[in-house]
Order: sequence, then structure tokens, then C-alpha cells
Amino acid sequence: MILTWLRGYGLMVQWEWTRMLTWLPFLAAIQTILGGGTILGFAFLVPDINSTTAAYLATGGPLLALAAIGLAVMPGMVSEARSRGTFDFMQSLPLPPLTYPVAMLAVLIAVALPGMVLALVIAVLRFHFVLHPSPLLIPAVALVGLTATAIGFMVALLTPNGTLANLAGNLMLFFTLLFSPINFPPDRLPSWLAAVHRGLPIQYMADLFRGTLTGGGGLALAFLVVGGWCIAALTTATSLSARRA
Repeated sequence: MILTWLRGYGLMVQWEWTRMLTWLPFLAAIQTILGGGTILGFAFLVPDINSTTAAYLATGGPLLALAAIGLAVMPGMVSEARSRGTFDFMQSLPLPPLTYPVAMLAVLIAVALPGMVLALVIAVLRFHFVLHPSPLLIPAVALVGLTATAIGFMVALLTPNGTLANLAGNLMLFFTLLFSPINFPPDRLPSWLAAVHRGLPIQYMADLFRGTLTGGGGLALAFLVVGGWCIAALTTATSLSARRA
């Protein structure tokens, strides 16, 4: 059973890679600009950057590049696949319902990784910042990517057309970029918005990146919260997908 799923998943990843090959370089360029540009752009807003600010900016850029895949790119891709009939065909195959979007995720993360690494290099050179990566970095990246993808997949299934899916994805990315404690501490937010973020996964995703890249603490709570959101999002997405079948 597991071997059958792995083979089917591998074939889906190959199919997605081939299908998206023509525009993947453009997506890689956008992801690189988003990750590195966020670091350089926000640095202009903060004239005196201390070690704490550098840690937030250095880890915030790569996280935004990864979150954009699930929150902004995924809804549009799934909606496009639905309009072309590809989604229904893939969902009709004898594989778990989320195999197709997770195959998309594998391709998109492979495209985003160079931009994420470049963003970290830019941060190190710009802020003279020293990274202390943890072995937990890889599972943290996988968990954040999977959670964002499941949320984006839900949005795609809940919206009636691609236009609304793209709009919803861009709104989520806009909120994440400007009003979430990724590039700055949560105490800079209004108290009500900080309270909202204590129930959302974005702040804890940032804690995962920052903790696994700088050797900081708070990883247990961050893994717990993001993991809980991941399970809830995957369960909901599976249910929505099953209703469409």
C-alpha cells in the first residue's frame, strides 16, 4: 500500500514538474525577489538594526517566500487545474485526496529553495549576522510548507472561480507580509491584533524559522501550534475534496 502510494506520488511530482517547466524559472525569480527584497526593503525602514531586528529580518524573508507558495500560488494553481479538468482527473485516481496538492508542493518548494537560501545569504552579508541552523530546520520547513499549502488548498476549494481564489490568496499574503509578526516582534502590534495572532499559525511559523536558524527557544510550542493547524487544515481540505469527488 505504501509503496503504491509512493510510486503514484512520484509520478505525480514528475508530471507536475514537466507541466510547469516552462514558467518555473519565472516563479523562481519571483520567489528570490520576494525573499531577498523583503530583507533589503525592510532594512531601509529601520535605520539602526540591532541583533534582534537582524534575526527577525533574516528569518522573515525566507519564511515569506515559502508561505507565498501555499497562501498565494497554490489557490491559483488548484483553481486553474479545476477549470481545465486536471484536478478532477487527478482526484479520481486511486490515491489519497491530498496527493495531488502535495505533489504540487514538492515542485514549488524545490523552486523556492534557491530563493530562500539566497535570502539568508543576503541577510548574513547585509547584517553581518551569524546563523546557527538546527537539525530541526528541515522538519520545520516541511511543516510550514505543508500547513500553508493545506490552507491554500482549502481556499481554492471554497472559492467558486480562479479570480476569487487568486484574490483571496493575495489578500492572505498581503496580511502576512504587513500585519503579521514575521519581520518584527508581536509586541509592536495593537493588543487586539497581537491577540488574534496568538490563535493563528503565522506567528508560530516565524518562531519555527527563527528558532531553527538562530538557535532560539520556543520551538516546542511553535511545533505544537503549527502542527495542530496542519492537522486541522489537512482534515478540512480532505473533507472538502471528498465532497467534490
